[in-house]
Amino acid sequence: MLKNIILVSALIVLVGDLFAQTTITGKVRDAKTSEPLPFANVYINNTTVGTAADAKGEYQLNNVPEGLNEVVFSFVGYETYSTKVIVTSGLGVKLDIRLKQNERQLENVSVSATKDKEWSKRLKRFERVFLGVTKSAADTKILNPWVIEMNEEKKNGVKELTAVSTQPIEIENLALGYKIFYDLKAFVSTNEYYRFNGNIFFKDIITVDSIQAAKWTKNRLDVYHGSMRHLFKSILDNRVAEEGFLMYAFKLGLEKNVVRSTVFAQDLNQILSPYNPSGFFLPGSHPGEFKIPMKPRIEVHYLNAITSVRTYRDVVVPVAGFELFANHIEVNQNGILLNPSAVLTSGYFGESRVADFLPYDYAPGDKSNFISLKPLSKDEINLDRLQEKVYLHTDKPYYNQGDVVWLKGYMKYNYPEILDSLSATLYVDLISPDRKILQTKMFSIDSGRVVGDLTLPTTLTPGNYCLRAYTNWMRNYPEKNFFMKALPVINFYDNLEKSVVKAVESDLKNQIEIKTNQENYHPRDSVALSLTIRDQYDNPVVADLSVSVTDAEQIVSLPHEPMATLFSKAESNHPKIQNEKTYPVEHGVSFGGYFRNDKGKPEKMKVTIVQGNLEDMTTVETDDQGNFWTNGFLFSDSVEFGFRAVNSKGKSYGKISLRKNERPMIPDSLPFLKLPLRKTEFKDKKYQQYQDAGPVRVLQEVVINSTKIEERRPFTRFGTPDYTINGDVFANTSYMNLIYEIQGRIPGLRLIMMDGTYYVLLGGVSSLQGVSNSEPLLLIDGLAYNGSDGTGLGGGKSSILDMINSITPSNILRIDVFKFGGSAMFGARGANGVIAIYTKNGAPQKEQVKGYDKRLFQLHMINGFTKPKQFKSPSYAGTLRETAEADYRSTVYWNPLVKTNHENGETVVWFYAADLETKYRVVLEGLTSLGEPIYAEYFITVAK
Repeated sequence: MLKNIILVSALIVLVGDLFAQTTITGKVRDAKTSEPLPFANVYINNTTVGTAADAKGEYQLNNVPEGLNEVVFSFVGYETYSTKVIVTSGLGVKLDIRLKQNERQLENVSVSATKDKEWSKRLKRFERVFLGVTKSAADTKILNPWVIEMNEEKKNGVKELTAVSTQPIEIENLALGYKIFYDLKAFVSTNEYYRFNGNIFFKDIITVDSIQAAKWTKNRLDVYHGSMRHLFKSILDNRVAEEGFLMYAFKLGLEKNVVRSTVFAQDLNQILSPYNPSGFFLPGSHPGEFKIPMKPRIEVHYLNAITSVRTYRDVVVPVAGFELFANHIEVNQNGILLNPSAVLTSGYFGESRVADFLPYDYAPGDKSNFISLKPLSKDEINLDRLQEKVYLHTDKPYYNQGDVVWLKGYMKYNYPEILDSLSATLYVDLISPDRKILQTKMFSIDSGRVVGDLTLPTTLTPGNYCLRAYTNWMRNYPEKNFFMKALPVINFYDNLEKSVVKAVESDLKNQIEIKTNQENYHPRDSVALSLTIRDQYDNPVVADLSVSVTDAEQIVSLPHEPMATLFSKAESNHPKIQNEKTYPVEHGVSFGGYFRNDKGKPEKMKVTIVQGNLEDMTTVETDDQGNFWTNGFLFSDSVEFGFRAVNSKGKSYGKISLRKNERPMIPDSLPFLKLPLRKTEFKDKKYQQYQDAGPVRVLQEVVINSTKIEERRPFTRFGTPDYTINGDVFANTSYMNLIYEIQGRIPGLRLIMMDGTYYVLLGGVSSLQGVSNSEPLLLIDGLAYNGSDGTGLGGGKSSILDMINSITPSNILRIDVFKFGGSAMFGARGANGVIAIYTKNGAPQKEQVKGYDKRLFQLHMINGFTKPKQFKSPSYAGTLRETAEADYRSTVYWNPLVKTNHENGETVVWFYAADLETKYRVVLEGLTSLGEPIYAEYFITVAK
């Protein structure tokens, strides 16, 4: 049996009354120069208690528990420092710290190993040991693996993997709702054992999703229950049996090298016997610490859980064990082990790694960090946490009538952890000089990014127009938080005074390098642009970018307010709520309306809403005034929706009308950009507008660097599932009910019985919808079953359980599971997750879902997202170089989907030059993976 040792360096002892808390203050400086280190990190090890120093290096650490604490100080490029301090309630502690520069990092931190295939193999092995293989590990990932330096070599004939980190390892644990920063000091793993240690800081992930919050609260409690911490706490409280533990000690002389039976009953009272150390402990080294005398080898059975991995044939509960290298264990009053080096674990105790770590200040019953979005009031909401902003990068600073405005939107979140819970819909208005909205486009926000375009009418009068971008949620803030940009439109024959062509300074925080594959180009040459981004320590930077290449002779450079300036502006955190009205977060296309009964009076009523031909559907309930609002639909262009309410006899009833979407008021003052126009010249002007059709070949992004091939989950027409079960596992099953087979294979899947009916759930129960409306969407060979009568349109009580169990397990080809984040492509129906079952014969075993009778529904056309065009540029390969028509494009290239890679922070884009002798201005904008704005310019010369 693999035995495991986990070392957590410089452990914290949290003692005293948890509510007796005080502060630690001080200043962080450079040890050599005494200069302050702005924004250095300060935290209590293994807790959620932390802060960052200000611009002067000064910090104040609040909510520090009374007693002995280990305080950790870290700063990029410097050696991490930790010190222990005793905190007394009511007495502040001052710690001025000087950090030494990390000479090893300053010399050269090599990242070349990330290009090595062997490095990728080592990383996978490291992740298995470091994160673990439990359910929590499946939803936990390392965000910056390139900071891990690994080495593997044979010692005494045994392969040993070692690792350290050049910076804190950033870990996102979506199973427990924590972001973890792990400063790894040492790591070693062989086939026989592993150990690692470091400093850890936990940060709560904030969510506005009540179902997600409940899931995290439950998962944290599940991880705590049955853990070593839970066991030791129950020993201190003299509640070992009450908390579900059975403990057994090996008999004297049989602690080691004893042959065990696969049947526990045969070993009981022969090799080991019942043991309960409850109530036997001594005071420890500090107040709130205890020493518990313990036998050398202990086995633990936890009765409140069932395991699929059996240690014994006659025991179905988890089994763990530990050996002691001392005659006691040391714990604090919360059951946290203080001398882990003295304990060797095995069984399920050894399965818990970083993915199952809980902060020391976690207490059973603690709820996850949930922010309710309704009801909202000025006193209840922290708008700073939920604020979102947007920035639009357009291909040019001004346009002609009939031009296409190509744009990329970047969302900025004060708390990026909750981006999936915030807006998924962005509105972009084209506003005329006389303050009228000429166009409104609705774009889908995907992972904080928007790709779109709008076409300017050919009839536009030249003038200073304006682009405005916002989300519905942003309307709760002052309008100055909206994105506003001047968009001048000029006549076709207007000319601007040409400015001196020079590149704007690049972003100072990161090193941005732009190279071409040759010094100068001729018309219609292929141009390869290599883009590299590295930080101040020469580490690769992952960034999401948009690249615009324009003819600098045709399009003159104008003053530009960069993304960094707009995002850094301090705006009011106070809501702009009129009459307590709030604008909700939109997770897709939204619309509202009202119901009137047959007498024309408002009435509380359930309304069924169907999108198109059953592509999506939901049911909403109107309020007492007949009003309703719904969102979460995902579609482009205009789609017909059906609306229906029924009376007690099941007949269509009343009239349903839609409300016109309300738009924000236009401010009195619009941004203005003065153009350096010169006298109009009535002569031929070589200018060409974008043509949406024609013989053009789309140029895809070319990446020259080799890439590693990773094993991926199958991609279906619904996207990449979160979990996949191949049908092979059901080939020899003895079960006839499919639900029994998949329950242990799909994380989070469970059955709940309510009013005599079993319901299938992928997560928690919605407090608003109840159990019956919290089931996932079931797809069988692509057809939807949503409970009720199988189509989701009936009114009876039912569940998807019967439909799942109607399928013979041996007939399963594959099962894909989309959890809450991955189910967005299914719209409103996928809000509770999706289970997609594919059978070998390709058809469901029950009657297929039929379309609904539109004659029973009231039909309305609803506008969806604007489907973005794809920028097309010509290819001049082969004979096209000589035969194609004249090319005078002003926007030569536009690519909103450029990303640098993890290995070296590089990417390559490729396009063909047009016909004019000129200079091209390359503008690069975007955000790094840490949310830092990027901006750079570069010029290319084209000459005959």
